[in-house]
Amino acid sequence: MRERKIKGLFDEYCLEYKYLFDSGEMYALALAKTLGIPVLISDDTKEYGPHDTLCRELVEDVIPFAFYELLFLRYLKSELSVGDLHSEFDAIANKMRNRMNFRSRMKRVAKRFNSKQGTLRDQEWIEEFCEEHYINWKGKMKELKNYLKQLP
Repeated sequence: MRERKIKGLFDEYCLEYKYLFDSGEMYALALAKTLGIPVLISDDTKEYGPHDTLCRELVEDVIPFAFYELLFLRYLKSELSVGDLHSEFDAIANKMRNRMNFRSRMKRVAKRFNSKQGTLRDQEWIEEFCEEHYINWKGKMKELKNYLKQLP
């Protein structure tokens, strides 16, 4: 960063985010902002954690994704069936200390990218993603909703 003369900018971002994030996320976010990386993957999805803070758009120009949102994007692109999405989610979630529920996380993702409940940034992002990959958003969401209804 010194060679590229951006170390000072990185340090400024670190100071700015010092009280919002723990050191790992602070450095990752500062690096993303410094290098212009528009996405941050976080496994810390608790309320007021890094993912939640970034979803609330307290930091501009960096969109957060959790593992289940990345799986959801693969589902949208038809790389995974809805059953495969559930299986891959469980394979990851079962290894976590704090187990996540598939239904509740998929509902959260649907809300996040929904035109009525999500932020304008997330709505625009998912619209562009769907357009770029020729995705029928309504069809995929209907399929997911029907699958979630069948779960015990």
